[in-house]
Amino acid sequence: MTMSFPIDLAHRVANGDFDAEVTAWLSSAFRCWLSGDAPLAAALRLTGGQRIAARNCSLRAAANALEIPDSDGSTWARACSLHAVAERFYARKLPMLARGAEVELSKAESHLLAAHQTGAKPLSSARRLYDVLIGGH
Repeated sequence: MTMSFPIDLAHRVANGDFDAEVTAWLSSAFRCWLSGDAPLAAALRLTGGQRIAARNCSLRAAANALEIPDSDGSTWARACSLHAVAERFYARKLPMLARGAEVELSKAESHLLAAHQTGAKPLSSARRLYDVLIGGH
Protein backbone atom coordinates (compact mmCIF):
# COMPACT_ATOMS: atom_id res chain seq x y z
CA MET A 1 0.00 0.00 0.00
CA THR A 2 1.35 3.43 -0.89
CA MET A 3 1.22 6.25 1.61
CA SER A 4 -0.85 9.28 0.68
CA PHE A 5 0.56 12.79 0.74
CA PRO A 6 -0.62 14.76 3.79
CA ILE A 7 -2.48 17.20 1.54
CA ASP A 8 -4.48 14.27 0.13
CA LEU A 9 -5.26 13.14 3.68
CA ALA A 10 -6.37 16.67 4.58
CA HIS A 11 -8.77 16.70 1.62
CA ARG A 12 -10.16 13.37 2.77
CA VAL A 13 -10.74 14.76 6.27
CA ALA A 14 -12.51 17.78 4.76
CA ASN A 15 -14.79 15.39 2.86
CA GLY A 16 -15.56 13.34 6.00
CA ASP A 17 -13.55 10.30 4.88
CA PHE A 18 -12.03 8.98 8.12
CA ASP A 19 -10.54 5.65 7.09
CA ALA A 20 -7.70 3.93 8.96
CA GLU A 21 -4.96 5.85 7.13
CA VAL A 22 -6.54 9.24 7.87
CA THR A 23 -7.19 8.34 11.50
CA ALA A 24 -3.59 7.18 12.00
CA TRP A 25 -2.27 10.39 10.39
CA LEU A 26 -4.42 12.63 12.57
CA SER A 27 -3.67 10.65 15.72
CA SER A 28 0.09 10.77 15.15
CA ALA A 29 0.05 14.49 14.33
CA PHE A 30 -2.03 15.47 17.34
CA ARG A 31 0.13 13.37 19.70
CA CYS A 32 3.17 15.22 18.38
CA TRP A 33 1.49 18.61 18.68
CA LEU A 34 0.01 18.00 22.13
CA SER A 35 3.40 16.90 23.46
CA GLY A 36 4.87 20.18 22.25
CA ASP A 37 7.24 18.52 19.77
CA ALA A 38 6.10 20.54 16.74
CA PRO A 39 3.67 23.23 15.58
CA LEU A 40 0.44 21.76 14.24
CA ALA A 41 1.23 22.40 10.55
CA ALA A 42 4.57 20.63 10.91
CA ALA A 43 3.02 17.77 12.88
CA LEU A 44 0.41 17.34 10.14
CA ARG A 45 3.21 17.59 7.54
CA LEU A 46 1.37 20.44 5.80
CA THR A 47 4.17 22.98 5.62
CA GLY A 48 4.98 24.91 2.45
CA GLY A 49 7.83 22.58 1.53
CA GLN A 50 5.63 19.53 1.83
CA ARG A 51 2.94 21.17 -0.30
CA ILE A 52 5.57 21.91 -2.96
CA ALA A 53 6.79 18.31 -2.88
CA ALA A 54 3.22 17.06 -3.37
CA ARG A 55 2.65 19.56 -6.19
CA ASN A 56 5.83 18.48 -7.94
CA CYS A 57 4.91 14.81 -7.63
CA SER A 58 1.53 15.55 -9.24
CA LEU A 59 3.19 17.58 -12.00
CA ARG A 60 5.55 14.70 -12.80
CA ALA A 61 2.55 12.34 -12.93
CA ALA A 62 0.75 14.78 -15.24
CA ALA A 63 3.76 14.91 -17.56
CA ASN A 64 3.95 11.11 -17.62
CA ALA A 65 0.26 10.92 -18.50
CA LEU A 66 0.72 13.01 -21.65
CA GLU A 67 0.64 11.18 -24.95
CA ILE A 68 3.81 12.33 -26.67
CA PRO A 69 5.26 10.49 -29.68
CA ASP A 70 8.46 8.58 -28.88
CA SER A 71 10.24 10.57 -31.58
CA ASP A 72 9.94 13.70 -29.43
CA GLY A 73 9.73 12.30 -25.93
CA SER A 74 12.50 14.50 -24.57
CA THR A 75 12.04 16.03 -21.16
CA TRP A 76 11.96 19.51 -22.68
CA ALA A 77 9.22 18.49 -25.15
CA ARG A 78 7.27 16.95 -22.28
CA ALA A 79 7.64 20.16 -20.22
CA CYS A 80 6.45 22.30 -23.15
CA SER A 81 3.47 20.00 -23.74
CA LEU A 82 2.60 20.02 -20.05
CA HIS A 83 2.81 23.81 -20.00
CA ALA A 84 0.33 24.05 -22.88
CA VAL A 85 -2.07 21.58 -21.22
CA ALA A 86 -1.73 23.41 -17.89
CA GLU A 87 -2.46 26.81 -19.45
CA ARG A 88 -5.67 25.45 -21.01
CA PHE A 89 -6.62 23.66 -17.78
CA TYR A 90 -6.15 26.76 -15.59
CA ALA A 91 -7.89 29.06 -18.07
CA ARG A 92 -10.86 26.86 -18.98
CA LYS A 93 -11.49 23.84 -16.83
CA LEU A 94 -10.42 24.96 -13.37
CA PRO A 95 -12.87 27.92 -13.34
CA MET A 96 -15.66 25.54 -14.37
CA LEU A 97 -14.72 23.14 -11.58
CA ALA A 98 -14.67 26.03 -9.11
CA ARG A 99 -18.27 26.82 -10.11
CA GLY A 100 -19.22 23.22 -9.36
CA ALA A 101 -19.64 22.12 -12.98
CA GLU A 102 -19.12 18.50 -13.98
CA VAL A 103 -16.02 18.55 -16.16
CA GLU A 104 -14.39 15.61 -17.90
CA LEU A 105 -10.66 15.56 -17.20
CA SER A 106 -7.89 13.70 -18.95
CA LYS A 107 -5.39 11.80 -16.79
CA ALA A 108 -2.93 14.68 -17.12
CA GLU A 109 -5.62 17.20 -16.13
CA SER A 110 -6.57 15.09 -13.11
CA HIS A 111 -2.96 15.28 -11.96
CA LEU A 112 -2.95 19.04 -12.62
CA LEU A 113 -6.04 19.35 -10.41
CA ALA A 114 -4.22 17.40 -7.68
CA ALA A 115 -1.25 19.76 -8.05
CA HIS A 116 -3.59 22.74 -7.72
CA GLN A 117 -5.23 21.27 -4.63
CA THR A 118 -1.91 21.18 -2.77
CA GLY A 119 -2.16 24.93 -2.35
CA ALA A 120 1.41 25.39 -3.61
CA LYS A 121 1.94 28.14 -6.18
CA PRO A 122 1.41 26.91 -9.76
CA LEU A 123 4.44 26.89 -12.05
CA SER A 124 3.82 29.19 -14.97
CA SER A 125 6.60 28.45 -17.42
CA ALA A 126 7.87 25.48 -19.38
CA ARG A 127 11.31 26.11 -17.89
CA ARG A 128 10.06 25.76 -14.30
CA LEU A 129 8.15 22.61 -15.25
CA TYR A 130 11.29 21.25 -16.90
CA ASP A 131 13.22 21.84 -13.66
CA VAL A 132 10.61 19.80 -11.77
CA LEU A 133 10.65 17.02 -14.37
CA ILE A 134 14.41 16.61 -14.21
CA GLY A 135 14.20 16.35 -10.45
CA GLY A 136 15.02 19.90 -9.47
CA HIS A 137 12.82 22.06 -7.32
